[in-house]
Amino acid sequence: AKDGIVSTQTMDFEEIRSDPQGVYDIQKMLQALPSVSISADQNNEIIVRGGGPGENLFILDHLEIPNPNHFGKESSGGGAISILNTEFVERIDFFAGGFPARYGDKQSSVMDISLREGNYDHFVMDMEVSMAGVGLFAEGPMADGKASYMTSFRRSFLKYIIKNTGMVAIPEYWNSQTKVVYNIDSRNKLMFNAVGGSDNIKVEDENNPLLEGLENVEGKGYQYTGGLTYKSLFSKKGYSVMSFGRTSKNWDANVYRHENGIKDYYFNRDNIESDNFIKGDIVYKISPNLEISSGINCKYGEYVLNEIGDADTVFYHEYADLGEDATIEDYYQLMESNPEYENFTEHYLPEQGLGSINPARINEQEGGLMKNSVHGQIKAHWDQFLVSIGIRHDIVPYNKTSVTAPRLGFSYSISPITKINLAYGQYYQAPDYWMLMNPRNEHPLQHTYTHQQVIGLEHYFAADIKGTMEIYHKTYHNKPVSIAAVTPASLDDRKGFNDTGEGRSQGIELFLQKKFAEKWYGTFSYSLSKSEGKDPREGRNEYYPWDFDYGNVMTIIGGYKFKFRDSKWYPKFRETFFFPYISWLPFMVSDQLEVSFRYSYSRGRPYTPKHYDFRHRRWYVSS
Repeated sequence: AKDGIVSTQTMDFEEIRSDPQGVYDIQKMLQALPSVSISADQNNEIIVRGGGPGENLFILDHLEIPNPNHFGKESSGGGAISILNTEFVERIDFFAGGFPARYGDKQSSVMDISLREGNYDHFVMDMEVSMAGVGLFAEGPMADGKASYMTSFRRSFLKYIIKNTGMVAIPEYWNSQTKVVYNIDSRNKLMFNAVGGSDNIKVEDENNPLLEGLENVEGKGYQYTGGLTYKSLFSKKGYSVMSFGRTSKNWDANVYRHENGIKDYYFNRDNIESDNFIKGDIVYKISPNLEISSGINCKYGEYVLNEIGDADTVFYHEYADLGEDATIEDYYQLMESNPEYENFTEHYLPEQGLGSINPARINEQEGGLMKNSVHGQIKAHWDQFLVSIGIRHDIVPYNKTSVTAPRLGFSYSISPITKINLAYGQYYQAPDYWMLMNPRNEHPLQHTYTHQQVIGLEHYFAADIKGTMEIYHKTYHNKPVSIAAVTPASLDDRKGFNDTGEGRSQGIELFLQKKFAEKWYGTFSYSLSKSEGKDPREGRNEYYPWDFDYGNVMTIIGGYKFKFRDSKWYPKFRETFFFPYISWLPFMVSDQLEVSFRYSYSRGRPYTPKHYDFRHRRWYVSS
């Protein structure tokens, strides 16, 4: 990858297509790298070196896209299904740490996606039908061959299948993507990119006394990113890229209960986050061994939140067959032996001081802020040495942020096939808008930031086999922490945030990759890591495992390609009269047959056990 010295991988479309689990989802493919873990099996969220799911930057042809997935959530970069069509992808540069100065406002990783251009010679159309839905893709020339386009549309139809299965969650979505390129001349071009989609899910009648209050949910949302990019090769030694555009994402959720056959909505949220941006980069190669680059990024962020919730009322439940000294085991035994548990509830006693504990929630707020940055970088190469020195300056007037972050990279080639790499960097990230502009914060939140150090060894065992070993260390500062989490006996989670959180993450990673050359390919990755935060409560200074402290993670991928078209017997087999009738069968021989596998192991996420208080019908965590 360009400017990547450590923790960097580059993948092309063929590698994405061959991944046995990725199912054409680039984020699922990245989960095979040693730096990356998953947050859950139900989505493609990536966790990089112990960081949170909202610490990853996604760039699509020079445009920043907050979360390129359906069914995502706030402060996250993942979801159940990607909205990106991998037929558009030409190359992916992934930085798991130590990334250069042109990338900012994220702390853990960068996924820089370069899209190919459409066909300049003839029109091509493709249609696919799968369990995920129906999709259409088309590309072709425009403007007498001076321009090209690619466009796609995909829509799910799972609801028509699931509706008759008795399942309570029915996901629906659609997405579309378009790229148009116009070549002004041989040195200048305009690119238009747009991607967007909508999703909707409904969970209904999941009746369970342990899930009371969450059995009926209507969730929907939409998102889009669009922008225009001008790229100019202004000389044989330099080029510039300038983009402007807009990105927006909406989350809308309604939770209700059934009261006498009528929907009683007791929680509603409608949240919108948008960015209008203009960014530019210029790269100039002074000599074959010296390159300089610089750029700007100006962004105006907008945030709208409408949130209404009924008062949170807790009742005390008495059961006729359970005494005051009954345990949770007694309760479960009663429930198992008597499914009609309502008959054992004698009455509610809110007068015992256990009535409403939180007032009704009415939160209507909106705001905006400017986020500006400039960066510069010098990359020099001589003999066995490669040095990259960068600096980035971020300015956010809202919280009076004006910070400068250095980025340093160094590489020394011990031999033509072996080198040692080092990197150091400071990385700032603004809190998410809904946290940063929360009116209940004690003061404007400062940017959270990390110090990162990486040292690695890289060796080529053959032209198509590379191995790397890296050791990293990250420290976190100024992380947002819920005020309710540090307040003793606090039950109100709406008190806002402070920026006192601290943490650290460290580990060692091994990666061995065999690129596809003749018939087979494969990767082996292993990481041993520790990710932990400092207890933010007063008087406590000990560290505790963070949510994504997986410890041991290993992934093995392998594949083999059979090229039957090169054999002597296959052409004769294709000419037989019965071949058309059996060619569609799974694992049937064809011009090329590919067999692949993927095996993953992880220790599992740490967790704090929850306890169920059956007399109040609430889950709680003991400190």
